[in-house]
Amino acid sequence: TIDQAALESVVDWANDKNTVALIVAHKGVIQLEKYWPGFDANTVVDTASMHKSIVGLMMGYALEDGYIKSLEDPVRDYIPEWGGDLRGNITLRAVMQMSSGLKPDQFSFSPFSRTIEYFMGSDVEAVTLATEYEQEPGLEFQYSSGNSQLLGIVLERATGKTLAEYESERLWKPLGADDASLFLDREGGMARTFCCFHTTARGWLRLGIMLANRGVAQDGRQVVDPAWLAQWTMPAPTNPQYGMQVWLGADFVGDRSYHRYTTLSVPHQEPIEADDMFYFDGAVGNRLYVIPSKELVIVRTGLNTAEWEESFIPNTLIRGIKDDAGNDDTANGDEVQASADSRRRYGVLEPFQQPARGHHGSADGMVRPGGTDRRRDNARRIRGR
Repeated sequence: TIDQAALESVVDWANDKNTVALIVAHKGVIQLEKYWPGFDANTVVDTASMHKSIVGLMMGYALEDGYIKSLEDPVRDYIPEWGGDLRGNITLRAVMQMSSGLKPDQFSFSPFSRTIEYFMGSDVEAVTLATEYEQEPGLEFQYSSGNSQLLGIVLERATGKTLAEYESERLWKPLGADDASLFLDREGGMARTFCCFHTTARGWLRLGIMLANRGVAQDGRQVVDPAWLAQWTMPAPTNPQYGMQVWLGADFVGDRSYHRYTTLSVPHQEPIEADDMFYFDGAVGNRLYVIPSKELVIVRTGLNTAEWEESFIPNTLIRGIKDDAGNDDTANGDEVQASADSRRRYGVLEPFQQPARGHHGSADGMVRPGGTDRRRDNARRIRGR
């Protein structure tokens, strides 16, 4: 269990940060489930780059299924358009580790920027295949949506399936999750694989609990090979805070940057108090934190905030973990026993159950039942349970 004071502290911290949902599970049991006014368990938020980490997981399946031979394969094996230039020599591993040497998109919202082309354009494959070669692979960490979109192209070409079909077949159905959806570049087109995996906060929670349990779902099914999880979360040579399309909670204090063309960064005021934490990072503080050693999973979804800090929520909850006898599991301290009324007030639910199926993909990333818009028309369903 988790100390109620710690749960209340993270809720209070999240209150003024445009938070939509905050869910905390310990040992597979929900300790806190909080939705802010106007939102509920059926709400779907566009969690942006959190999809990148799912794409990293899918590469593991493609290796296991024999669609991809090795992460040392050159990109040209899957992208013949690059067969005659230096881009074709880049390995899949370098792309996975965000050290491909390709020029990153610059987080610019100028109407003519590659960022806008990625989010709003009608041919993300063409935008990706036009990416410039900048430097030798493996020299520098340069976080880029183009790398993740490139992996999506590789996966679709290697498997002969849409990414939604493959994600449904290998991940989402075995996980037992409700249907999700991807945002396409046009009707019948390609998914934006660098972003825009649309599911509820509880969908993310179900994924996180499985990952915290070495790839085993709550029904006992092995969904992800633990050997792949170990590779996926191995620190990249160019950035110890990054694995293969997933962020790592290493011994780090300071401002975590994305690439040298942007001033965008996220402060880490303290080192994370567990050296095995990994997390899915989506814009404006959308997060899935997974801490296997503590059996702790945290989901936070939200809207625009400029005040995100990376260490407060995970560290506060790690410090609040109690053993079965009610004692502080991380340090000696006074026991704070949560009352039943307080637990109900903060939305504690147990056991873990899926809510009713919701709607997916409105224009601003929020769910509006019965609404229609371009995102909903250009969506591809990921079949769940």
